[in-house]
Amino acid sequence: MKILYLAQFFDPEPVFKGLRYAKALKEKGHDVEVITGFPNYPEGEIYDGYKLSLYKKEMIEGVTVHRVWLYPNHGKSVIKRLLNYVSFFITSLILGLLIVRKFDIIHAMHTPLNIGLSAALFNLWGRKKLIFDIQDIWPDSLSATNMLKNKKILNIVDKLCNWTYYQADIVTVISPGFKNLLMQRGVQEDKIKVIYNWSGIEGYSSIESGEYQLNKNTKEFNVVFAGNMGGAQNLTNLISTAEILKDESINNIKFHLIGGGLEVNDLKEQVKNNQLNNIIFYPRVPMDKVINYISSADAVLVHLRKDPLFEITIPSKTQAYLSLGKPILTNVPGDAAKLVVDNKAGYYFEPDDPQSFKNVLIKMRDLKKSDLDYLGKNAKSFYDNELSREVGISKFCSIYNSLKK
Repeated sequence: MKILYLAQFFDPEPVFKGLRYAKALKEKGHDVEVITGFPNYPEGEIYDGYKLSLYKKEMIEGVTVHRVWLYPNHGKSVIKRLLNYVSFFITSLILGLLIVRKFDIIHAMHTPLNIGLSAALFNLWGRKKLIFDIQDIWPDSLSATNMLKNKKILNIVDKLCNWTYYQADIVTVISPGFKNLLMQRGVQEDKIKVIYNWSGIEGYSSIESGEYQLNKNTKEFNVVFAGNMGGAQNLTNLISTAEILKDESINNIKFHLIGGGLEVNDLKEQVKNNQLNNIIFYPRVPMDKVINYISSADAVLVHLRKDPLFEITIPSKTQAYLSLGKPILTNVPGDAAKLVVDNKAGYYFEPDDPQSFKNVLIKMRDLKKSDLDYLGKNAKSFYDNELSREVGISKFCSIYNSLKK
């Protein structure tokens, strides 16, 4: 099958379903080409080795990648973020109209909405099979992250999303909760398929190096959080928990925060002002390097603020942690907690509740090493059998093949 893969973010940006996914499809016998933007995520600056232009075609490890112009920005300004989305919508639509007819299937990473609109519109011209790959539910995620609060605009976005779903032949979602929500919004049940995300770091392994190691004391219980630190992650709750630990003279639990994001500087300031020595920050590193940090942790953390949307989502780091066989602490209720708790891979605590967080930290800290190992083994076994990259790609290939008919 000839597949046109549309995604605003693609390698060398830190993306989940990027070059490795495209290469895997080629190994399965599919011919894949990509439409994407010039790499600028997450800092909003064009990567070294690239120069922003109207269009560039390149070959990356056997995969044809078409890059189109966009306005590079991922800051706090809503207007500038909107320009980023709208610019990619326009340029990807123009290119899509020009090349879509030579493909059999369009596979669009629907989130954000600009991608869904672009794919739906140039598909009306090309009349191909259309798959929408939903990673976030709009407009819910816009309000959940406080990016957009205007109810009239959110209502317009909702109607546009529903229109794009109607155009699709198949809509894939990352959780049962997403499926139920789309069904409530009128999407046909038989066109929605649940395919859990796999780990973006699967296939990588830790390296023998003095770099990328936790600054830790082996007598302490070391908890790692790796990834974006923004409003949705609400790591001020973690700082409040760290304050409680300090006030109660619980000195053998330490947090290691790895990554970047809009809230990092504010978090560092809070740690400094509260004179907390149980939190250590590390700079953002590539996905294949973060494994070293995680591998030496006693437990790993999945943390989001309380919001109804998050009850039906599964943060991507959940799969990454499961794949590495580490005990997990999570405050994400619903589908994410179900994966962790039902499979005996870790513990759940209440969101936005520092006392609940403290209690579960102590509970896991006090486990015997054999019990911690048991949680980790459960995590790895469940991931390998149900969530792995091979499992997920096989499901997508089954969908491609079904659309031949």
